Amino acid sequence: MVTLWPSEIPIIILIQNLGTWLTPIMKGLSFLGTEDFFLLAMPVIFWCLDTGLGLRLGFLILSSTSVNSWLKYSFRGSRPYWFDSRVKGLASETSFGFPSGHAQSAVVIWNRIALWIKRTWVWILAILITMGIAFSRLYLGVHFLSDVVGGLIFGVLFLLLFVALEKPVINLWKQISFPFQILIGFCTSLIFILVELLFSRSLSGYVLPSEWIANATKAFPTIPLIPIDISGAFTTAGTWFGMITGISWINHRGGFKVPPKWLHKLFSLVLGLVGVFAIRMGLDLIFPSDANWIGYMLRYLRYLLVGLWVTGFAPMIFIALKWAKSNSQANV
Repeated sequence: MVTLWPSEIPIIILIQNLGTWLTPIMKGLSFLGTEDFFLLAMPVIFWCLDTGLGLRLGFLILSSTSVNSWLKYSFRGSRPYWFDSRVKGLASETSFGFPSGHAQSAVVIWNRIALWIKRTWVWILAILITMGIAFSRLYLGVHFLSDVVGGLIFGVLFLLLFVALEKPVINLWKQISFPFQILIGFCTSLIFILVELLFSRSLSGYVLPSEWIANATKAFPTIPLIPIDISGAFTTAGTWFGMITGISWINHRGGFKVPPKWLHKLFSLVLGLVGVFAIRMGLDLIFPSDANWIGYMLRYLRYLLVGLWVTGFAPMIFIALKWAKSNSQANV
């Protein structure tokens, strides 16, 4: 793969020469492939549109993001603006490059939505958005063409695997008792952390090429290049456990149906997002964010509460306020 990088630099430069007027458009498209966007869109869908689709998207983005991180550790690819100073870094990235996480996420999420809705125009829109996100990563100088192609391929493979396992896992899940569901949620969340730790330990002696560091620092002097960072695993693990705990708890209490009235949907959305930001940002101000085990555990707790709020506490409040109703069927 490394041998491809020099030959791919002219492609990046050619795309960037299309003009600076594209920069805000490309940044906007790129945002549609971020974990932050999907973790914001997931509760909106879960609370206001379809609980089953919202849940699937949440678990899909968390698991896909983790797998992408493990793949990056395995390949340890450069970013174009790290590799060659002629490439303009129009966005800062500190993780390894291959495969593109944005391209992978775009495939699994937007095409899972298309699979759920099953409309031709939705499929066309999903493909266009996916290709737009992939192209934006080239324009911004943060991915090689091979990174993007790799991300698209891994995304398709992961989505196919997820869809194949979806039904049997749901059927099995419905047969598991509530306490055991919580136990499984906790144990599976630890897997995200354990695998990330194993990869980070295996790379403990790895040294970034000095040229990569120099080029990245030149582009973004105030942002340190730290491609081996396990903090994201605690974010994923905490959110995962919180979501499983919340949905298991609310299903145990009768389930949750999306509010039927648009005014109630709006109230639910506003209240729900206020809760998300209050937990996420409020605890971020209180909890230390140091890169040590105390900081990591508090990060896990913070995102556990975010996940629990989205799938558990917020829906119960909506039901108590009579904006929504319980649902005797499991929300899966």
